[in-house]
Amino acid sequence: MLAFIMAGISRAPAQAPGDSIRVRALSAVAWTEGRFVSLDSSRRLTIGYVDSPRTYSLDSLERVEVLRRTSVIHAALPWILISEGVVILAAVTSPEEKSGTYLGAAALAAGGGLIIGAIEVKQKPWRWKRVHFGPRAAT
Repeated sequence: MLAFIMAGISRAPAQAPGDSIRVRALSAVAWTEGRFVSLDSSRRLTIGYVDSPRTYSLDSLERVEVLRRTSVIHAALPWILISEGVVILAAVTSPEEKSGTYLGAAALAAGGGLIIGAIEVKQKPWRWKRVHFGPRAAT
């Protein structure tokens, strides 16, 4: 269980030119999608579109998201935690059972959560992930 949590905490890779990116300006309702080109030291984000590249000030954007591959660990972890919680609840409310029963149920629940997570990733392998630019972005 700890290995799943540690694998899920790992840092995402930095933006690479060509990554799919979408932005929403402060006054806009719709998203604008394109390809990441660059982020310069003056906090200006350049996005390539089919017609031409455009540059935005980070202060003028409400939200920025990049398209990332969904990790099986990220998809499975909530299911594993929920199923393990059910096993713990059963162990607390029914102390007459032997601990081996609960260990087997915990292993089965973790395997089930991993399978459900893998099915989710198979159905939807990509997800939009929000990007937070700190005060020292692009330095």
